[in-house]
Amino acid sequence: MDKSNARIILGAEGRSNTKEELIEFYEEAVFEQASFFMRRTFHPILAKARIEKLKKIREAADCFKIPVKESIFHPDLLPNEFADSVLESVKAYQLVETKLKKMLSKALCATRVIEIYEIWIEVFLGYANNYIRGYEGSVGVVEHSGVKMSEQINTGELLLELEKEKYDGLGLLEYGRLKKTIG
Repeated sequence: MDKSNARIILGAEGRSNTKEELIEFYEEAVFEQASFFMRRTFHPILAKARIEKLKKIREAADCFKIPVKESIFHPDLLPNEFADSVLESVKAYQLVETKLKKMLSKALCATRVIEIYEIWIEVFLGYANNYIRGYEGSVGVVEHSGVKMSEQINTGELLLELEKEKYDGLGLLEYGRLKKTIG
């Protein structure tokens, strides 16, 4: 990558920048990608797109020899697998999602954010498969048309419904969203 393209990727095009300014542009670019899912529904395809952007940001940083502090991920913060019930799967995923968002909010380098997104993809797919399996075990396979993959479902309300073993409201919406997301 040449320095002209690196400046575009870092958002520093058309300017004469000091090393400190380039570091600031790098950190802003990483933060923009890291904060993408803070208020959005997680989706693996969008996470993969963020990963590709972060790889380009990392390459741009290398072009300017921006010192990047690499970090070590602590996988012990994540569960090995989700519970068998739909309710327990939602609780476990909510806990893990909160931890991942907290890690993203503290991530300062592209490599760290990439690691977190890659783990989030695996965690999400595990959650989705367990939820679908548990839902179909409780209710059976149902039609799920009309739901959007990006639909934001209130997890607190979903948990309340699932605690009452009510599966036709938000439980069905989550089932449909997950079914569409993972195919």
